[in-house]
Amino acid sequence: MTEKNTELDLIPKDKLTTRDKIFSWYMDTTESIVLSEKEVKIQKRWATAYTMMCNHKSPEKVKNFLIKTHNISEAQAYRDIRASVSLFGDVGASDNKGFAHILFEMAMTTFTKAKKGGNLNQMNKAIANMIIIKGIGKDDLDLPDFAMFEPHEVKIDVPEEVLTLFTKLVSTGAVDITKLMQQVTQDIDHEEIS
Repeated sequence: MTEKNTELDLIPKDKLTTRDKIFSWYMDTTESIVLSEKEVKIQKRWATAYTMMCNHKSPEKVKNFLIKTHNISEAQAYRDIRASVSLFGDVGASDNKGFAHILFEMAMTTFTKAKKGGNLNQMNKAIANMIIIKGIGKDDLDLPDFAMFEPHEVKIDVPEEVLTLFTKLVSTGAVDITKLMQQVTQDIDHEEIS
């Protein structure tokens, strides 16, 4: 495997799952991991599924493509899609910063094309979109709501006997509630199950 010990190094080779073997194959820098013919087919299906999802294909389209090109069942196609997401990550779960970056690049491309064409109106629209995407001119939206840090007053009505017991417990410095729990707990008849 690699020079570094990984969690997979601790698992006996005969106990590795197909996913573990394919993951090791991707991470291996020494090319010492060899996949079986069956594992190579599975690796190709998973890579295909992931590539299609990166190209904004729906899981339904990916499933249909896998069924048609690899002659597998619908259930197997869905398992392959799930395995590819597990192995490579969920491309559909990109965060807003990633989307904002893509949109900013698109606005910049639009600006460049408008500038080459001498279209001031389109240049201004592209600049306006870039301002909106970057949030320029707005208050910093990432600031916390400082009102949430204001101390809150919570009033609790405690019965007098509980308050007396609590005051007595706290007055000794250390609070040992085991004796208190022994006083209020109740044993019931039960049968041990082995």
